[in-house]
Amino acid sequence: MRPLTELSAVVTSLLRWESPSATLLALLIYLYSVLFGWLLTLVLLLGILKLSFNYLKKRGWTQIFLRRLRRREGGEAVDMAAGEAGLGDKFALVLQVARRVQNQLGAVSNAAEKVKK
Repeated sequence: MRPLTELSAVVTSLLRWESPSATLLALLIYLYSVLFGWLLTLVLLLGILKLSFNYLKKRGWTQIFLRRLRRREGGEAVDMAAGEAGLGDKFALVLQVARRVQNQLGAVSNAAEKVKK
């Protein structure tokens, strides 16, 4: 039942336009696949991808991949489940994300100033 409830939550999120960019992208992909007759192919491909991801998740391979991906980003590998994270760990994670966002926005701002001149 868990995959079905997750699917219904995602569909409800799309229908409520909680993330307009994701909703618009899903709508465009759906319309494109209907227009060119690829709807059944798209549904089968998405089903295969979801089943493959569930298999990899069950085997624990996604955790290994995500841990390696975090190390490549330059940050420390944060390996904690949502229930295990204490308040201090959550606060440190929020600070780390805010620092990254601030650095990226600074780089974008510098690039925009160079383009403006």
